[in-house]
Formats: sequence, C-alpha cells, structure tokens
Amino acid sequence: MQRVPPRSERHWLRVRDRKEDPTTKFWDRVRLVCTAMLVCVIGGSSFLLGEFYHINPAWLFLSWNSIWLLVSVGKRFRIHFKKPEFAAFFLLWMAVHGTVVVMLMRWVHMLYWVPLMGLELFVGFLSADLLFGIRPDRKAD
Repeated sequence: MQRVPPRSERHWLRVRDRKEDPTTKFWDRVRLVCTAMLVCVIGGSSFLLGEFYHINPAWLFLSWNSIWLLVSVGKRFRIHFKKPEFAAFFLLWMAVHGTVVVMLMRWVHMLYWVPLMGLELFVGFLSADLLFGIRPDRKAD
C-alpha cells in the first residue's frame, strides 16, 4: 500500500515535477522586472511627496522600515494578530524597528548595521515568544 503524502508535500512534488519551459521563465523575469520597477516608483514617489510636503526623510525611512517589518516578519505571526495584546505588541515592535534602523543610519558605521539589526530582530522574536508563548509559523516562509 502506497503512502499518500500530506498536502504540503504534495504541493512541492507538483512544483518539482513541473517542466520549466522558456515561456514560463520569460514571464517570470517580466514579472520580476515589473515588481522591481513598481517598488522603485512607490519608494521614489513617497520621497518625492515627502519633499513636496516638507516631511523629514528620517520619518519616511522610519515608516518604510516599519512597513517592511510587517511584510517580512508579520506573515509568520498572522494567526496571532487576532489577539489585541499581540497586535499592540507588534505595532510597538514596528515602531522600535523603524527607530532602530533610523538611528543606525544616523549614528552607526555601516559595517555594524546587519549585526545590530539581527540583534534587534532576535530580541523582538524572543520577546514575542516570552510574552505570548508563541513561536513563528515556519510554514509561512
């Protein structure tokens, strides 16, 4: 009797067995270039509007770094956002992350940015685990 793989394994089996044809590769590259251009347009226009409305660029960096934390790390905790306490914690973490990045850019040599941001993210994950007893969902990657 043959074992039926779980749903998550079946997905990867389909992806691995799929033939890569040149047309698929071409459209993947087109989507990648379009996404990169969209990121440039959105980022550039936000700083252009900031210049037009006389907003300090540090506030824009803080905002974009906070939003990026939500996009990159928030998906791992998506099932926990139903709890108001955790949502408030994550909003505070977003503010702290944006502030840390702006402070690093302002006062710390570029060589130390990656280790210090890694330390800040580690402290955030550890705090989430210690305060709420949760672990990030590994399947969200």
